[in-house]
Amino acid sequence: MERLRGRIDVEMLIYNWLVEARVVNPDPVTRDIAAVRFSTILLMEDVDHRDPNLNVEISTLPEAQINEIRRHYRLVERNAIGIYFYKPIGLSAE
Repeated sequence: MERLRGRIDVEMLIYNWLVEARVVNPDPVTRDIAAVRFSTILLMEDVDHRDPNLNVEISTLPEAQINEIRRHYRLVERNAIGIYFYKPIGLSAE
């Protein structure tokens, strides 16, 4: 874990587990996603076509955060190793 600007950043592999265990409060990140505070979001999945059998070792976000990404971001690229790049709706892909 690393503390940056008063927040704790958690490695994505375990983030969702920590939220489910109520060790980490997801609300600040959910609010930041809804407020479009991230210029880019990288995920290992397509939020509009989620795999119900997603490997448990693939990092993901809680459902509320995925929903905010759907509302405020758009998929701009999927690279060769399967990383999905999301940018705020209305901003260019660059």
